[in-house]
Amino acid sequence: PVIGENVDDVVGVVYLKDLIRRTQGTMDPKNGPRVEEIMRPPTFVPESKPVDELLRDMQAQRNHIAIVVDEYGGFAGLVTIEDILEEIVGEIRDEHDEEDAELERQGNDRFWVSGRLSLDELSEATRHDFREEDVTTVGGLVYARLGRVPRSGESFMLDGFRVVVERVVRRRIVRVYFERHAAPVRTSGGTRAEPAE
Repeated sequence: PVIGENVDDVVGVVYLKDLIRRTQGTMDPKNGPRVEEIMRPPTFVPESKPVDELLRDMQAQRNHIAIVVDEYGGFAGLVTIEDILEEIVGEIRDEHDEEDAELERQGNDRFWVSGRLSLDELSEATRHDFREEDVTTVGGLVYARLGRVPRSGESFMLDGFRVVVERVVRRRIVRVYFERHAAPVRTSGGTRAEPAE
């Protein structure tokens, strides 16, 4: 996005392919084109617009990026056609995306898992029941526990496991590490923790 006076004043969008096409062969940066000569008009959409409608509009207009505005007309973010397709059909990978195994383990106490791994699979691998109502994936579990988008490297304790959010891309939790520290044991007076065997 190209902004004018402030971040809420989005005046255009620059595509990489336009930038490359216009600057090819230009060695002198002083004599190259200005951003305003390359940018395209922005497409604005409200936060409340349904995703399926937005996809149809973007396809009809042959547009790949839309600027999202809040109820006051301020800049709230941007959405790409790839974001929409991933929301509908799941994550789209290309030749530049890193392929990680859904689940890797070291012994019975250390696990590296994809944010898309189901809680059923995580529970089976760790032999601990992580299943929760209204949550189906590891990424969903992290969101439910933290109540917000985590930062890469952020950690917390969960049922005797240290959980480290190793990688976050935009708002998507990509990789999470689980390390068993202690197994919670139920007693008549509540819950206490015991070292893992």
